[in-house]
Amino acid sequence: MNGGAGDGREWISALADGQCEAQDLAARLDVLVSDPQARQAWQAYHLIGDVLRSRDLAPSTDPAVFLERLSQRLSQEPVAVPASQAAAMLGVLR
Repeated sequence: MNGGAGDGREWISALADGQCEAQDLAARLDVLVSDPQARQAWQAYHLIGDVLRSRDLAPSTDPAVFLERLSQRLSQEPVAVPASQAAAMLGVLR
């Protein structure tokens, strides 16, 4: 059984989905208790699952609504300008 941090944490997903082998359960739970990163992954998997299952947490599944919200948010983001272009705009490079 690989329960350490180097195994990609697939076992946390399996545990969260109720697919952990019975003989591994105690050892897996021990890792969750003792490893803060494993606990953080456990919480993240559950949060993701909660959002995917909840209409309240994911208020719209309409693609048009999603794209409109995304467009609005992107329009509020600063525009990244390459340094050479920014220098030219400021008259530094001629």
